Amino acid sequence: MNRSVNRVLLGLVAVAVAATLASCGGADSSGDTTSADAPESLAIRPADEFVRRLATLLKSSVKKPDCDEIALIDSRSNVTIPCPAPVELRQEMGTLRVRGSEEHGPAAVIDYRTNSEWDGATVLAVVAPDRFWTIARFGLPAAGSIGTSDADSRDGFEDTVERYLAAVRERDCEAFLTVTRTDGLSGSEACKRLFEPTKRVAKRLRSDPEAQPTYVGGNATFGFFVLETTKPKPEATVISVGLLAEDGGEPTYQVLDLAATMPAEEQRKVRRQIAKGGGKVSPLDPLGGSMVDPTEQTGKKVGDSDEEHEDE
Repeated sequence: MNRSVNRVLLGLVAVAVAATLASCGGADSSGDTTSADAPESLAIRPADEFVRRLATLLKSSVKKPDCDEIALIDSRSNVTIPCPAPVELRQEMGTLRVRGSEEHGPAAVIDYRTNSEWDGATVLAVVAPDRFWTIARFGLPAAGSIGTSDADSRDGFEDTVERYLAAVRERDCEAFLTVTRTDGLSGSEACKRLFEPTKRVAKRLRSDPEAQPTYVGGNATFGFFVLETTKPKPEATVISVGLLAEDGGEPTYQVLDLAATMPAEEQRKVRRQIAKGGGKVSPLDPLGGSMVDPTEQTGKKVGDSDEEHEDE
């Protein structure tokens, strides 16, 4: 992908970091390290199908039905995709080909390539509470991680998450920024847009001080954790970590995104439903949802709540 198109793609999700941080110890290492023995996907549709459909929508996003479907993705994700999409992005998405995908618990890594960047890029997606995919990151220059081992990266993933959550609890923005992908933001601007929204994360952790993130799998480049808190009500958040370079520097471990997912009890219910042959996708919506107003979707952005949030 040429640099200008890649900037467009990354720009679509850069703001997502600030929004997702609004919700979400040391890491619990009980999760599997690979997806080979993972149970059947929690999502209604495979992750690679979701990305193919998303590319189709972006390519043709000048029609109202396409924009309606994109609005559904927006309602589940912490990403706002413009509709219609920029011309250059529409042209690029017309050449997108998925190279492979793998799932790790409620998270997925999807590699793709386009005509102008044959080396490709990566999408990170998370299963939302309503079992539909949300976009965690789109256009990361990290294609080729699928099928690799996390053996040499796992300690770094776990250390990064521990430091990240410690900074959130202690309200230490300087420490927070050392383990967070900033997408070019720095100083007071980064603290305002990326760190301030984590007040709710800190509130959750204070309400449930025994909560610890559980490692659910990954590969050499990406690792995924689930942080579940039970007070005042059960909430679960996927924390995505990457070993990536930023601004031409050396690769470092960075928290990339937080996204809401199903709490453990809900996951167990879904798996029982899947075992009984349920959970089939509706033919009404190629993305796996129902064509209704986005505000009526059951999937929520990480910062959403049924109650008004309090600032600290």
